[in-house]
Amino acid sequence: MTRTQRRLPPLENIVAFESAARLGSFTRAAEELHLSQAAVSRQIQKLEESLGVPLFLRRHKEVSLSSAGKLFQNAVGESIATIQRCVNDIERLDGRKVTVAASLGMSSFWLMPAILAFQEQHPEIDIRVLASDETCDLQRDPVDFAIQYGDGHWPGITAIEILEEVLFPVCSPQYLQQRGISRVEDITQETLIDYDKSNSRWATWEAWLKNAGMKTKPLHIGLQLSHYDLVYRAVCAGHGIGISWSYAIPMEARDQWVVRPMDAVVRTGCAEYLVYPKGKRLSESAQTLLDWLVGYAESSVWK
Repeated sequence: MTRTQRRLPPLENIVAFESAARLGSFTRAAEELHLSQAAVSRQIQKLEESLGVPLFLRRHKEVSLSSAGKLFQNAVGESIATIQRCVNDIERLDGRKVTVAASLGMSSFWLMPAILAFQEQHPEIDIRVLASDETCDLQRDPVDFAIQYGDGHWPGITAIEILEEVLFPVCSPQYLQQRGISRVEDITQETLIDYDKSNSRWATWEAWLKNAGMKTKPLHIGLQLSHYDLVYRAVCAGHGIGISWSYAIPMEARDQWVVRPMDAVVRTGCAEYLVYPKGKRLSESAQTLLDWLVGYAESSVWK
């Protein structure tokens, strides 16, 4: 064992500290690491004993970093980021593999159909999708690039707009046949399927109608759902009118299982972007996929 190895604390203790320091909670660190709260506490205590200083200030049901803890967090964070970048670079040595991160809804309704079409033309490229509603850390997560929602202004990030956020009402053909819907005003008389506003700023009926120029009126919300997949299923089943993004209805479902009862749309000023760190050189396969997605996006929206 080298002198450096003898002086370094055990790695599992450092991992427990990093998680607790980043999350500000031993309990949340335990959940992230799939350990008990007591196990995380013991590992951090051993680390403090090894270093000879307290890293956390412990109060009733609350912990915060000490001065030494803040120093150690900076060092550990920089080290982990460096290691992760190295791991990412090593994984990219196999130029046939590309990893893309996206939200659950984007992955299911747009990215997966796009990838299946891409692989028909490029079967030699292996693609991995990291689907999560947590914002991707482009510096630390093992991805080549990600799809990110917003206004496109992120420091240190190259952002390529692919899908403008355009929202409009949708329903099943069977639902529409039974009703006379042609104007925005008609919607207030219908059964509505609403998307939980905690998950979307714009895709709720209250926000959509306001941005479409309607004055506030009582609405008949038949269902309020927390995920877009559930909204889509309820719309297809004929339970009412929902709101969809222009890219979120599968192409094979348009005018078959789902129809647009009117031409009215709301444009939010936001969009979906392909993003990666500025200055990062993509592998040839990653660049091929990124360029292909840009072209596919233009042809995939429901206009």
